[in-house]
Order: sequence, then structure tokens, then C-alpha cells
Amino acid sequence: MINVSSESGAEFSAWFIRSASEGCSAGGTAHLGNSRCEAELIRDDSSSGATFADFPAALVDTLLDDVTSTLSTRPGCPPVTLTPTDRDRTWQFGPTTAGAPTTPTRAEAPAAELLAWTTGRPTQVGPVALPPWL
Repeated sequence: MINVSSESGAEFSAWFIRSASEGCSAGGTAHLGNSRCEAELIRDDSSSGATFADFPAALVDTLLDDVTSTLSTRPGCPPVTLTPTDRDRTWQFGPTTAGAPTTPTRAEAPAAELLAWTTGRPTQVGPVALPPWL
């Protein structure tokens, strides 16, 4: 479980909103600034109190957009479909080239838990091993 204090979560959300307004976005046009994003997540890992589930839903979704896009570029990344139990959408990542397995592994859990897993944090989710996000 990832621990963050309520204050840290608010700071992270404020940082994300500032970054997004400055032109950083997910979804293939530009990444969130992975080094800074990872630094914030690592800082939050060592705090106590809240969890990834305390991040606003829009933040979790945008981070999942970025993380899945990045993981798809990693050698050895298996095909995976993320099916959040608390969302009406899915995320897919992994190889898209010929010779890739045609049936992706399905990971089902709350979106925040899927985000924790895809960013390499300890979690109960994890049907397959993933390469490092960063």
C-alpha cells in the first residue's frame, strides 16, 4: 500500500494541476514529466496516512493514461488490459507488433490499486510481472 499524508496528496494534486495547465498532458502528446512525477510518488511513499485511493479520480485516470503509454514502450512488457472496478473504461498496454500474444492478461481492481501496481508499488494486484515504469 502506498502511504501519503493528506497534505502531501493535496500538494501532489496541486502540482499536477499546475503541470497540466503548463502544457504537460498524457495520452501520447506529452508526458507528465516522469522524473518529477516519480519523485512525487517516491516522496509520498515514505509519508504516512492516506493511500493512492486518496488521489482524485481524475488524477488517477490521467496517471494511468501516462503510465500505460510509457509501459507500452518498454521491452518485455506483456499485453495487459486494466479493468478498474470503479470506472466505466479500461486501459490497455503492451506490445502492438506482429508476434505479440493476442490475448492480453486482464487485471481487475480499483483504479488506484491498478495505478499502484503499474508504477511498481507493493499491491495485491499483479497477474504478470511488469517492466519498470521509469
